[in-house]
Parts: sequence; C-alpha cells; structure tokens
Amino acid sequence: MEKRATIDFTRDPGTLSLPGFRARSQETLRQQIENAGLPGTWVAADLSLGAWRGQQVAREFFAQLALELPSSEFAVADWHRAAPPREISYADIIGEFIDAEALGDRATVESLNFAQRIRERVQGVAPYLFLVIAPRAALPWENENLLFIRFLAQALRATPSKIALVAADADDPAVPADWEIDWQGSREPPPVTVAGDILGLVPGVSSPEMRLALAAADLPPAAALIPLANGYCLVPPERRRRPQDVARLEFDRLGALARPFGWLDAYAQFHGNNMYVEPWFLYTEGQRRLAEGGLGITLRLLERALTKLRIGLDWGIFQSYAQGLRVASQRFAEAANIPDPPAVLPPEMRSFLLQSKGWGYVMTGNLACAEACFQQACSFADPAGQERREYLYLLNIFALCRLKAGDITQALALEKEIEERTARLPFPDRRLQYVNSINLARLYRRRQEFEQAEQYFNAAFSTTLGARSESDALYANLILARLAAERGNHREAFSAWMRAGLHWAASNAPEAVGARVVSSLLGKSAKFEGSMPEAVSASIAASLLAAAALSGSAEIARALQNAKPATLPAPVFARTEQLRQVLPAAGFHCALLGPGFAVLGMHNPLTPQIAGQNFRQLRALLFTVLATLAPAGFFAATQTIGVEDLFGQEIPATPEELLAVCVRLNVPHFAIKGAAGTLSAQTRAQFEQQLQVSLGCAVESLAFQNEQAVILFKRYLAPLRLAPEESRLLFALLEEDDPTVGYLLRRYAGTESGENVLRLLRRLEQKRVVNLDFPRTFEFNPIPLR
Repeated sequence: MEKRATIDFTRDPGTLSLPGFRARSQETLRQQIENAGLPGTWVAADLSLGAWRGQQVAREFFAQLALELPSSEFAVADWHRAAPPREISYADIIGEFIDAEALGDRATVESLNFAQRIRERVQGVAPYLFLVIAPRAALPWENENLLFIRFLAQALRATPSKIALVAADADDPAVPADWEIDWQGSREPPPVTVAGDILGLVPGVSSPEMRLALAAADLPPAAALIPLANGYCLVPPERRRRPQDVARLEFDRLGALARPFGWLDAYAQFHGNNMYVEPWFLYTEGQRRLAEGGLGITLRLLERALTKLRIGLDWGIFQSYAQGLRVASQRFAEAANIPDPPAVLPPEMRSFLLQSKGWGYVMTGNLACAEACFQQACSFADPAGQERREYLYLLNIFALCRLKAGDITQALALEKEIEERTARLPFPDRRLQYVNSINLARLYRRRQEFEQAEQYFNAAFSTTLGARSESDALYANLILARLAAERGNHREAFSAWMRAGLHWAASNAPEAVGARVVSSLLGKSAKFEGSMPEAVSASIAASLLAAAALSGSAEIARALQNAKPATLPAPVFARTEQLRQVLPAAGFHCALLGPGFAVLGMHNPLTPQIAGQNFRQLRALLFTVLATLAPAGFFAATQTIGVEDLFGQEIPATPEELLAVCVRLNVPHFAIKGAAGTLSAQTRAQFEQQLQVSLGCAVESLAFQNEQAVILFKRYLAPLRLAPEESRLLFALLEEDDPTVGYLLRRYAGTESGENVLRLLRRLEQKRVVNLDFPRTFEFNPIPLR
C-alpha cells in the first residue's frame, strides 16, 4: 500500500473562491495581474488544449518547483518491439476495481498529497503565483486536476503564495458548481494567431527537452515565450489554436517529431489522420496515463484506437479494457451503450463484454436488457469455464440483477453457487470472497436471518484484516452497528457507531472515502448541500446520538442529551501513525478503554482536517463520550486524540489489546472501566516479553528464495521481499508455535543479532508480516491501579 503524506491543512466545506483573469494575450495577462496586486514568481499549468497527462496541473507545478512527483508510471518501453498482450484476465480486471474502490478515491488522495507537498515547498519563502490556464472550447479539465486545484487553493491559505485561473478563450470556462471565480477583465476580441507555430499545438507548458526535440520545426523565438522556473516556458495565449481549427496534417507532423515523448505522440495521433493511428501504441500510452491517475485520458485514447480497428480480436481486447474502466468509474450509461459483441470474438471475451454491458444496464435501471445480456453471457461459458473466476464474477452481477428485480430467492441461490465454486478454486481469490460474502450477508439480512448475516459480514471483512483502508474501517463498523441494532443488541450498536465515528474523525483524507460507503450512510439517491464530509459527519453524529439513547448507559445518554456541541471542547482526532509522523518527538500520555473501543491522549495540538460545523460537532460528541467514561481529570490538557487501528485491523476493544498498544507506544497512564493505572518502564518491558508473535493476519502465503522471505498478502498490499536479517528471524519464529518475544530474546541472547530481535520484530509488525499480541493466558489482574 502506498505510503501517504500527512495532510496538515484544513479544508473548508462549501464554495471555493478564486481570482480569475480574462486574458487572451500575455500583455493583458501581465497587466491584469499587476492591477490585482498579486505578487510572486509565476508557476503555470496550461490546460488550454485539455489535459493529456494524469495529474497534469500538479505535474507541471512540481516540475517548475524542482519537486519529484511520486507516481507509479510504467517504465518507458520500446513500443515498436513490444509484443501486444493478447490475453486479458477479466477476473483480475474486476478484482482490481474492487480493491481500488475499497481503498478510497485515488485521485482525491493523490491530489491532497500533492497539494501538501507544494505547501511544504512554499512555506517560509518568497511568494509564488500559481496560474492555471483553463481549457478552451469545452475541452476536459479531468477530475484529478479539479480536485488538486481546490486542495492547493486551501493549502496555500496560510502561505504568501496564491493560485488563480486564467480564461484565454472567448467564453469563460465551465467550472464546478461550488467554485466562485472573481473574473477580472473583459472579453477581448480574438487575437491574431501566429500561423504554423508547432509549439502552439503542444499541450501544457514546454520543457527544455521538449523544445530541443521540436527544434527541427519552426519554433518561436525565446523572447516570444513566457519564461518560467527550471527552464520551462509558457506558450502565450495568443499563440494557441483550437485543435478543431488545425489541419490533421499538422498533428501528423507533430507526432513524427514527438516520438521520444509518448504522451505527446499519443495526443498527436488522437487529433491526426486515421492512417497514422497506431492502436497498440495508444493502448500502451493509455495504460501509462492510467498509472499517472488520468482515467479519462485513457478512455479517450482507447476510444480513438477503436476507430482504427476492424471488428476482431484486437477490437475485443480494447473494448474489454475500456468497459472495465467505464464500470470502475461508474460511467454506466456508456458501458450499456456499446454494440453487442460480434460472433467472431472468442466466447470468453463475448461473455465479459456482455457482462459489462449488462452491468451498465443494471445500474441504469434497464433490468430487462440486463437480464438478456447475462443470459447470453452465461451461455458462452462451457462446463470447464464454469469453474473459472470470470464466470463467478458474472454470476455475482447476475445475482444483483435478480435482486433488483425482486427475486431474492434466485439471487441467494446464485450467491450460494458462487460460494461453493469459490471454495474449489485452486488458489484463493479474496476479492471474489469479499463481494460474495458481502452479498450473502445482505441477502440474509433482508430475510432477517441476522445470525447468518453477521457470519458472512465477518467473513467479508476478514479478507481485509491487517490491511484495512479508511473506507473499509468505516464501512465495517457502520454495517455491524446497524446489524446489532436490528438484532436488539443496542450496547454493541453504540460501540460500533463509536468506532465508526472515531475512524471517520481520525481519517487523513475524509474526502476520499469510497462512494459505496457514502451511499450506505446517506442513501444512494441522497442529495446533500455543501460538502460530502459535512453530510457524512452529520449522519454519523445523528446515528451516534440515537444509539446512545438505546445503549443502556444512562450516564452516556444523559451526557450526550445535555451536550451543546458548539460550546464543548472538540480535540482533533488523528491516527496514531499519522501523529507519530507529524510530531515524532511527542508522545501519548494516556490511553482509555471504553466499551468496545479505545483511544490515546496527547497534549500537542494538531490541525483539523475539515473545518465544517458538522465535523466539529461530531468531534465534540465523541470527546463527550470519552470524557464521561474517563476518571476525573484524565484528559486534562489533552488537545489531540489518537485512534489506533492495530496495523490495519481494528480499534482496540479489550484490556489486552489496549495494554499491547501502551507497551508499543510507551504510554504511561491508562484507564479501564473507570479505574486508572500506571505502567512503569520496568512493567512495560516485562509485558513486552510476554507478547506472542504470530504470522500477520494480512499474509496470504510466504516462501523463501535464496534465504530471503517473499510475502504475498490477501488484499491491497504489494508482494514484499524481506531483508536477510528479517528473513532469518521470520524463519526461526515459524519453527516455533507462536513464540513469545521473551523466548526469542533468550534464544538469541549473546549472539550478534540478539540486540536486534525486538527492533526486527517491530519492523516486521509495521510491515504487516507478524502480529504481536498478548496470549490468552496473559494475566491482567496484577497491574496495580491507583
């Protein structure tokens, strides 16, 4: 799982206000910026010809600031000699989308991280003026750029730097409904465009390398360009031409010169003559754009490639890939609108295309057409193929169709069939197990068979144990809270809502929580005013208040009933891992265990993620519950609440789990069931030796290659190759039956690695390879309470 930056700026809900300049020439632009009194070195991103690289605005800002943009881009390949992929695992495509949704919105997370990086770069230095040239002629912004601009504007508020939009077209650009642009300047008459300027066809700002590659063409003199930092230049607005006004032959000429720059060659082929379109090149470049975060660009390139292909195997591969992206990005109407797959395609490919088309029909409400697609798709599966994962994913979406049609009996039968066949797969597919278990749980819950529903919900959530995302943690607890309430277990429902609230309040990127989780809280057709985080915060707060009233705890119910959140303290909540990154020298001074949840207290302040009233109210309600459960004065001077998730598992819920955290994080004071206690350094060291070491719950399998351990995980986490010293220790502990830390320390006492045993164990724990927990035989009673 990619390590995310810690976000330390607050985002306000509601309208985003930005300055804007109407300027169709560089002279006008300079004059308007001077009139507005905005100082600073220019840093520009140019979307006037649309976005043609993933995260293009962030990418261009980073380049001028000499910042390295972290990404998962493909290595540059020689596409002329690369063999195109002729086989696609449709099950893997679907599975990857399941994981991507559960991990939260990637574009949101990356945009937040990039805004944070720029904030760190510009703090304490002379001001910068960040300019974004808006798209012309209704060309696409792409969602990742809109997110990044919003977050950067908020990140720059406490710095001397500013961000502004530039409209270089006759009409003001379309912007999101919650943006308010203070446009300055009038719309000018069309400027005289310099004809034949090839640099004016290149999207974005130009790099020195780009200008060198295009030197054979008639480039404008350096004085005609707007110089930017780090050797970059901005093409003045008056030198830009709309793509539809340019002859295709000019794009063909650009593509011939742009071969070293795959993204630019792909752009040229998109606009050029059909005879020069190379479908497999566009396919490869589309994958690169997807790796950069540019899903919309990938779809545009695939759709352009499809115009060149005749109906056949290659057409089917491209269409299958595009369908996967359409479904993943919830473009269901587009997915339903593709032509029926022709008979010349292999049966498995026809089945997948019909499945994805039917998926589009299901989600747009056309169940009759969806049913016909699924019936056809199933008919293409031969008896041997019915044991393949692709067929099981097909049955899964077919079951959803039957459920939406009101046939819960057949939907349940299909999901039970998937369960039986999944158990016979030669290798486990945890993503298939997850969706199958979730669907079975929902069906049993509809039938009010709550015991079976809980069993399958737990089976689904077990596939993410040890690697849970923020979306997973919130979703699991809101589901279990509602299920507990339906079973009449209101105490457990309250505990689950508290855990859900703690996870949400401590989220490092609340805006990125998956759409499925949001719809579960707010309803699939919910229309909320303002920001999504504010709406979710209000929903959780209301559920928490209702659950507290039924929890059986008169003290908590009374405290919340009398609470006036606007006047109550509302400390910032954050994940303990985040706090240790932001405040490495600080420590937690206390830990509290409530009924089914635990938190840690820190004296140091932290910036809240969201500034909204509802988000603050939820924090105040959560802290009211914690203060009610704690001994008098326990949280005195506490300004930040740490939420621990036991390395992607769950918030501690037992004394043993809480004490294990206190030992690991050196927390001196704790409270359990209203009684306070103190852990001395000596006691913590003694307890640490009693911790039991077991293989991590996120681990799927491991193997040893050349004396190094290779770890495969169930979900999300990439395969991991351990260092030799880590591998040797892992091999040694696997020879024992869940050894204790003390046993391993004694076994290696006096050896070169003896001093490193505890350090290595904690490192393996951080990597999710091992768990360190107290055994069931651990004696808690001897701990002295004050």
